Amino acid sequence: TGDEIAGIDLGEKHLAAVATEDDSFLLNGGELRALRHYQNQTKAKLQSKIDRKQRGSNRWKKLVRTKNKQLNHLDNKITDLLHKLSRKLISMLLERGVDTVVIGELKGIGDRVDYGSRMNQRLHQWAHAKFAQMVEYKAKGAGMSVKYVNEAYTSQTCPKCQHRHKPSGRTYDCPE
Repeated sequence: TGDEIAGIDLGEKHLAAVATEDDSFLLNGGELRALRHYQNQTKAKLQSKIDRKQRGSNRWKKLVRTKNKQLNHLDNKITDLLHKLSRKLISMLLERGVDTVVIGELKGIGDRVDYGSRMNQRLHQWAHAKFAQMVEYKAKGAGMSVKYVNEAYTSQTCPKCQHRHKPSGRTYDCPE
């Protein structure tokens, strides 16, 4: 490891947006989203078939076993993909000489807010905590230190003087 610091912003479309002092890159989460979409379709299709059968019948039991088997298989695929992406992220950070990784903490992001049924489903299935945990233990294994930072008001706070001001538009101009 070197002496660089990398900030990681976790997201759903882009699994990780990473910025170092002189470089930045995105880790695409498209394949993960596709797996989640397929998982939801499979679950809905099989659940509707299960609902049409008599509870406890042989056909019902077979459909429940099939559903559980397919969902477990998809869960394993998702976990495998998260491992591969976190390993790729750590190797890219090592190439850049990063020694400290700062991850935005997203605890409670879906609490007390209703974004609509589809967005709520995507938000609650978002594997940000699992991915952050994988990045953390792989970074520690590579000799990096990991810190978590609360993301509240980070886009409203000036990085130089710490004055909080809600920006209008895409650029932040500190009034102080």
